[in-house]
Amino acid sequence: MAVLLSASRADAKTIELRNDTLTDNAEANAVCGFVTGEKFAVKFTPPAYPATLKKVRVLLTNVGLDLQQCGKVAVTSQILMPIEVFKVSDQVPGTSLGVVDSYTFSNETVLNEAPMTSIETTIQDGSYLVAFTLEDDRASPLGVGCSRGS
Repeated sequence: MAVLLSASRADAKTIELRNDTLTDNAEANAVCGFVTGEKFAVKFTPPAYPATLKKVRVLLTNVGLDLQQCGKVAVTSQILMPIEVFKVSDQVPGTSLGVVDSYTFSNETVLNEAPMTSIETTIQDGSYLVAFTLEDDRASPLGVGCSRGS
């Protein structure tokens, strides 16, 4: 997953924070075994403040979430997956900055991008926790060397 944010730097440059090591044409693992309603999340710490979260990117595949099945399902571009953004200081998940629930994502193993313009995401310190709620059993998140906790 990648997060694009702007930070208070002399050049006011937009930077990208990533939590993966995926490269073009590299192998990735589908995280199978989630059930509808579960969440996956990633924590990002900006290099400077104030920081404003601009958009998030996530890679999904058409491996089903259902623990009994975890097989390939039909490719569709209509996967509903609400995103909740938290400001983390000391405790996880932290203080909710809001939920973005109006985006649909593709499970065609493409990088999906969702703007965070509908909620206020500027923080003065701490980190972001970006949480996705899997409300559909037709997609799974992808990552390098990732696995689902039990």
